[in-house]
Amino acid sequence: MITRIGNLIFSACALLVALGAWLGWRWAGSPERPAALDSVPMTIGVLLALCWLAAAIGLFFKSRLAWVGSLLGTGLSASGIAASVFAIIWIYVFPDAHMHRLRGLGSGGYIATLIIALAQFGGLLAAALALIIGLIKMRKTPPEAPVANQSWQPTPGFRLAAFHMRLARSGCTHRWL
Repeated sequence: MITRIGNLIFSACALLVALGAWLGWRWAGSPERPAALDSVPMTIGVLLALCWLAAAIGLFFKSRLAWVGSLLGTGLSASGIAASVFAIIWIYVFPDAHMHRLRGLGSGGYIATLIIALAQFGGLLAAALALIIGLIKMRKTPPEAPVANQSWQPTPGFRLAAFHMRLARSGCTHRWL
């Protein structure tokens, strides 16, 4: 159940990020969105995130197709996060003009920025990989055999006090698991 809920939260966040990029939502101080982002790949990204969210919802109904869709969505997310981690490392190993300017402000902030960025994206990558492992384990577990409702089977020597006395005298008891 934790894997299903985690998958739903992860896919909803991915959809929000994809919608934010597609619609051009900006945060304070961010530059204008380039026109190159109004393209087919951005639309495909939003559609993939929407399909992943639908698969995450379908996973609660134990659909095999939803499991495949969730695994593909989580795999794509993990590969995108891993690419971001490698890009962060690449920028710090081979800095551009902006990074040289940041380094000029002091090495303490430069290293702290690297640690914070790697911690954030590393945590997301660890969560995505844990979600992939959980999805694979979910499919490997054998389906539970249907169990008859045993909650109202008589249990010898144990009478449930919540019943009316007429029912308790007739032998109707509750079985505790």
